[in-house]
Amino acid sequence: MSLVAVGLDLSSLYCRVAIDSRGVVSNTQGARYTLALVAKEEDENSNDFIFGDAALRLASHKTLLESILNDNDAAQAYLGYLIQLAANNTAASADHLRMVVAVPTSADDEQISKWVELITASAKSLIADKKKRKHDFVVGVVNKAAAVCLAHGVEKKDIVLVADMDGNDAMSLTLMECKGGSWYVQKQYETLDELSGPALVKLLANFVATQFERQQKIPRGEVMERKKARNKLRKEVERALLSGSSGNMTFTLDGLYDGLDCHVTVSKPRWEMMIGSLFRKMEAALTSKKESETITKVLCNGAWASLLQPTLQKVFSEKFKPSSVSSEEAVVIGCAKQAGFFIQKDGMKPIQSPTVVLSACPVSIGTDEGDEEWISEGAPLPAKIIQKISKPCHLIQLSPCKKELAKLEGFEGETSVTVELSIEGKLSIGLAGQPVVVI
Repeated sequence: MSLVAVGLDLSSLYCRVAIDSRGVVSNTQGARYTLALVAKEEDENSNDFIFGDAALRLASHKTLLESILNDNDAAQAYLGYLIQLAANNTAASADHLRMVVAVPTSADDEQISKWVELITASAKSLIADKKKRKHDFVVGVVNKAAAVCLAHGVEKKDIVLVADMDGNDAMSLTLMECKGGSWYVQKQYETLDELSGPALVKLLANFVATQFERQQKIPRGEVMERKKARNKLRKEVERALLSGSSGNMTFTLDGLYDGLDCHVTVSKPRWEMMIGSLFRKMEAALTSKKESETITKVLCNGAWASLLQPTLQKVFSEKFKPSSVSSEEAVVIGCAKQAGFFIQKDGMKPIQSPTVVLSACPVSIGTDEGDEEWISEGAPLPAKIIQKISKPCHLIQLSPCKKELAKLEGFEGETSVTVELSIEGKLSIGLAGQPVVVI
């Protein structure tokens, strides 16, 4: 059997697995990422571990990074779970996997060696035949910014600024340059510590809690003091922010506090006022980079990328354009592409999927507003893009022949729309605050 090119993104709270030519694979719960959390089963007689959202429910959970530093058994169990996902999705055994891995930006050479050692041990633990355990399963380690450049297929002559805000990490800016066919960090700028997903969630959740307390005449601070109410509210706020909503945000939570229902609306002007100082700092930092560096292209990465895009567009204009490569999944897609390159470089043909899948978009998709293209024909699948619209319009197939796909309506003012085409050819369309439609 031929080798399988696998990408592993272990660089943030959201760990992902991708197969070159197939795209990102789902975990056993159907999600396209697994939280980097691991915990031991509460049953004293069990030595098993649980991962992701299931581990989050246990107070004893640890992050993957903590496990790698202090609990090798937990780390190997988690990494083995991800490797098994790759094997299951290609009908291949673990000894045929060749992986390129993205690790946290903060990792030094000693820590990277530890990561590679544990990943290799995890792969070997899944192989019964000892003779097949002698391979180098990890064929490369890349930083996040390099993986993003690989995923977007950036031209090697470009000087690329990568803006990243993923998981629990603060926003970071990395200047990348291609030398000898490989991407290198030309400059790593200081992070903007106040600007992170969790910081924005905390800010908005505290405001919603305060408004709710005023409505119900609850002593100030009581709601966020209760763990269950705090977690419930923060989870709903996180969902709203990750959806990329650009209009008013309404939070309705049943029985948030002592059986009292919460119904609070945060207007767009109010939210912009709350975060204005943070994004002015970001704009100032970006403007200084624009003036002092020769930047030819700007890319945005991470689960919170939709919050950064308006400012990047404002500062860099034509150098920053929304891409059909999912900002949440660019790192793992880049890793998988690099793994495929290493396999072919050694003269070995990558495994072909046993099922028929779409590896590239067969059509181009956009709107009837000047035939604006959102997803281009030939873009790697899955393709996902988040765009802003201010008036009703039609989503259309632009090529190879024009036809209407859906009408985007039922909103007031400016809103965001998410369009995603899966590797199976299913088109998902979601307007902020409305149910997702799949066609």
